[in-house]
Order: sequence, then structure tokens, then C-alpha cells
Amino acid sequence: MPTISNKDIEAEARSLLRKQIQESAWYPWMKEADRRRRIEEDVDRYWYVKVSEASRKLLDQAGVNSP
Repeated sequence: MPTISNKDIEAEARSLLRKQIQESAWYPWMKEADRRRRIEEDVDRYWYVKVSEASRKLLDQAGVNSP
């Protein structure tokens, strides 16, 4: 059975959240460099909200059936 580490889950959760925020209309008034910085701050604060989604995605990629 494949092993998925907490670091793997956190990295995937951060990636999912970053992508969602970047594709949204968050902070449209900011200069691009400031917007990127703000998005990274948000990712640092809120990555944990994507843990469940990240876990499911990694399990699916590993070929493990998730409940």
C-alpha cells in the first residue's frame, strides 16, 4: 500500500488553494507582485481547509480507493 506523508498532503493542499485563489478574482485592485504576496500569505494561513480534498486526490493518484 502506498504511503502518503503529511508533507505530501500539505503540499497538495497548498497547491490546490493557491490555484483556486489565483483563478479567482481575489485582490483585483493590487499590483501583480503585491497580489502574489497576498495570495501566498493566504495560502500560509488557510491551506488546511484543502486537506480533505488533497488527501482524496493523492489517494486517487496512488490508486487507492477512498471512502
